[in-house]
Amino acid sequence: LLYKKLKQLKAMLVISYTIKCNIYSGLIRPLLKFSHIANIVGLGRAFEKNNFLAIVARRLYRLSIYAADYTFFQNNEDRDALVKQQIIKLERTVVTPGSGIDLSFFTASENLERSKKRIFFMFGRLIPAKGFALFAKAIAELKIQYPDIIEGWIAGGLDGAQPQSATLKKDLESAHAKGEITYLGHREDIRNLIAQSSVVVLPSTYNEGVPRSLLEAIASGKPIITTNWKGCRETVDTNKNGILIPPHDMAALKSAIEKFILMGTTELQSYGKASRAYAEKRFDQKIVLSLYLDAIERLLKKAA
Repeated sequence: LLYKKLKQLKAMLVISYTIKCNIYSGLIRPLLKFSHIANIVGLGRAFEKNNFLAIVARRLYRLSIYAADYTFFQNNEDRDALVKQQIIKLERTVVTPGSGIDLSFFTASENLERSKKRIFFMFGRLIPAKGFALFAKAIAELKIQYPDIIEGWIAGGLDGAQPQSATLKKDLESAHAKGEITYLGHREDIRNLIAQSSVVVLPSTYNEGVPRSLLEAIASGKPIITTNWKGCRETVDTNKNGILIPPHDMAALKSAIEKFILMGTTELQSYGKASRAYAEKRFDQKIVLSLYLDAIERLLKKAA
């Protein structure tokens, strides 16, 4: 179907996203002779383990995108991993600052303290590797010590591609029923929920590019707590706009949350302002668009 559509369009240049589209476009390219820009927003579950699926995915990527004119990545670790495995050529790669963020849509909140409580907010697809269970447990334990100060909100719907997602949802609903956290389910008003929160948290070890939730958080002028993990660490200007914690480290997560619980309003606001400034400096979507436009212009000139 993709071959027929591209042939019908007489495509001169194809920009592909997701592993399947990258592979299909790369395999079709020799037949239709178009320029190809592949986009890898994260290596995903296929590259997490050295199993049969990972081996097949690597071989297909090697066959399909090795000859791509450019391959775009959202972090250096993913790029370096594929270069090391000789799946791509270093000179044909471009690393973008994540997917970029619309700074006119996500704007800094005027008031970080909309509640008497400090609200710690985590959101995204319910994928266990993103650290939802760790966050929920940390909040539950800290609420015993700070019952009148802290709230933990989680928003997110099921990820149909991951069987564990349903179990995670049931666990979060159970924690909500016990009063340990507030599970909000799938929500469309994320921007509003970010505005109401004090700090956004993502203790993730998921194999992705730069997490969208963190980009939305810093663009909204929120302090963040996240993992010292590829993609995540890029969003933190250490001890200015957020705190990095080691992967799977409950003690470090609780310590980071407690730091923001005890922090004065003025200092909390300074973290938020630093987040917004960092988003403007590094993650404006205009920066990402300019990288694509430059690559497209070069390829079109080459083809002319």
